[in-house]
Amino acid sequence: MGNGCGCAANASAPVVKPQPNGHATSNGKVEDDGANGNGKAAPLPVAAEPDILPPPKPAATPSAAATQKDAIDEVALQWPICSLEEGPTRLQLWSWVAGSDKTKTKARRKKQAKTEPKRLSYAGGLPGGGEVGLVGYGKSYQELAKRASEADVLPANVEKLIRGDVPRTFFVGQPAPEEDEQQTMERILRAVALWDPALGYCQGVNFLSFFVMSASRWPSAGDGVVEFTPSQLKAIKACSTGSDEADAFWLVVCILRDYGARGLFVEKTPLLKLYSFCLSQLIARRLPELHAFLCGLDSVLGFKWFGTLFTTMLPLPVAQRAWDLVLRDGLHFMLYIALGMCSLMTPALLAAAAEGDEAHEALGNMQRRLPRDATALMPLDFQPQPDEPAGAVEAAAGTRLVKAAIGFAGPGGGIETVEELLALWRTQQPDEAADLGDDFTFRRGKRWQCL
Repeated sequence: MGNGCGCAANASAPVVKPQPNGHATSNGKVEDDGANGNGKAAPLPVAAEPDILPPPKPAATPSAAATQKDAIDEVALQWPICSLEEGPTRLQLWSWVAGSDKTKTKARRKKQAKTEPKRLSYAGGLPGGGEVGLVGYGKSYQELAKRASEADVLPANVEKLIRGDVPRTFFVGQPAPEEDEQQTMERILRAVALWDPALGYCQGVNFLSFFVMSASRWPSAGDGVVEFTPSQLKAIKACSTGSDEADAFWLVVCILRDYGARGLFVEKTPLLKLYSFCLSQLIARRLPELHAFLCGLDSVLGFKWFGTLFTTMLPLPVAQRAWDLVLRDGLHFMLYIALGMCSLMTPALLAAAAEGDEAHEALGNMQRRLPRDATALMPLDFQPQPDEPAGAVEAAAGTRLVKAAIGFAGPGGGIETVEELLALWRTQQPDEAADLGDDFTFRRGKRWQCL
């Protein structure tokens, strides 16, 4: 199942009850998310309020299989949070969720080194996979970064692209990176290009890298306060190299390789085309009124969303919540996050249409508004209160997006639906599917089964 996950299998975690396929109504019943009888789109599929329970007491001598299943099922919708002074940063938390070979036993790492001599390993490198020509076995990030900084190591076009893109990498409403941050980003991007020569550098990886770098300054936030257990804190600490820059690099590498995001950036971007196809199909099935309004624009809607993993299309606090889900449930969950975004934006888009805006005008205005204004994901009649605490609107918008995404995914994380769409894409777009390869499956990137 890929790498072992960074948390201990018996680590306690708050419980969020899974929601059935559909959405909860005010009377607690569940209705189907398709169109209702009068042809209009059904109400937003918003999951019921999650029940946050205290950490469960360990069962007496549970079986290994039962312990694994409990650890997977009891991952919280809302991450444990604490201040920077008291606990881990979001970068450290994400590194733990993504998994680290540092949590494996010494014997297991030694066995892996013998059986997989072409692979990298965390802290001494990340498992790579010879099929994509990865290099750097046994190298630390510092060694990779030093080698990548030497003259004529990287192709000239890669050097030029990185130098040109780094100063332009910033998020809407946020200050541009300082000179030292630009230097850090450049080192990370060079090391990634050296680590995966076939990928080299593609625009979009810069935003991914800067977002991960910035996470070293963010507390591991969510809704409500849930304390970390000592075992969780120990596991999180074990996943850190002790350097924010090195941690950021290995998390970027993990997202590219283990989560499969590499396919979004390689030549011909086959995975980006698949995700865009799947989103269009999901909108047609689940949001038919929006699909009719977009007049085909939904086929290209997700290119920028998926190509930057939402980092340039959402307010940063909301993008953080989106990443919580992706890192917890797998890269395919981007589809349900995008579908959740569409459902939350639908009332505003249809209101604009009623005022005479064309689809491309309404959608363009919304996409320009969204990165700087979280109220775009709130109800039409929402009015922020004058005494609203800083960040409260973004937190509320993030929670709405998380609930909408989980509501659309339904039990099992929606993996069966996207596998069905993958088969449909292979039938309808065989040439593009050939670029992705016959062995691709969405199941490969489902993370928490790696416990």
